[in-house]
Amino acid sequence: MKKLNGRLVNYVLILFGLCLTACGGAPQLAPVSEVVQPPPDTIDYHYVDQGETYYSIAWRYGLTVTQLLEANDIQQPGVLKVGEKLWLVSRGDSVKHEQIGNRSIALSTSDEALVETLNDDDLTNARSNSPQSTRKSTLLNEHTEQSNFTSVIWGWPAGGPLISSFNTSDRQRRGIDIGGEFGDSIGAAAAGTVVYAGSALKGYGNLVIIKHSEEVLSAYGHNRQLLVQEGQEVQLNQPIAEMGNSDATQVKLHFEIRKNGSPVDPLSYLPRKEF
Repeated sequence: MKKLNGRLVNYVLILFGLCLTACGGAPQLAPVSEVVQPPPDTIDYHYVDQGETYYSIAWRYGLTVTQLLEANDIQQPGVLKVGEKLWLVSRGDSVKHEQIGNRSIALSTSDEALVETLNDDDLTNARSNSPQSTRKSTLLNEHTEQSNFTSVIWGWPAGGPLISSFNTSDRQRRGIDIGGEFGDSIGAAAAGTVVYAGSALKGYGNLVIIKHSEEVLSAYGHNRQLLVQEGQEVQLNQPIAEMGNSDATQVKLHFEIRKNGSPVDPLSYLPRKEF
């Protein structure tokens, strides 16, 4: 009888151990709040995050601001709200709507829909949940039309060595990296208007985006400190930031140029330089 009871106890212990092993090997799902947005190539929409603007979102997905607004049938851009859903592609001729806050926006656009010519003041002030979105910067009063920048003259944004070249097949190399030391001056590569200054775009750290014409923008990432604000006009070589390693593993400037939303090789724009 004792032997039988002993075997029964061993059997129960074995079953209990197997249950613990099976339970321990079960996959653990991350909480919804920790799930990041899918890579850009796999989705057709984006949820607005803290500090994002139309320009930063368009830059993230390789779009122009006009394309982003058209995809959402937005003709008068307002202040973006955290959690707001923006389509990245047209949803076809059938227009659907989603209620956001106290207003309804179109989630698609028809072929007949036209987007109004937008003032840069509207877009640079449309930052999500930012105190700057409730007031106009005095610098915006000095703003001039972007048509003044149709002829762009380029210069190097930093004087350090080239440490990484352009490669469209690599997400991390859709521009060039320039080395240097903490605090080295970063200058505007061409005259234009600052359309984004912040750190909401993951992977770029403290970032500045400058609009040079209706087609061409440039970006300056991983800075230690930003010296300009959205809506401010800058001239060629004017200091806009200090070099750093924000969201990077080393001190460097990540510099990109995009034409109609697509990355282009900055070396084809910048003056020839020996390294």
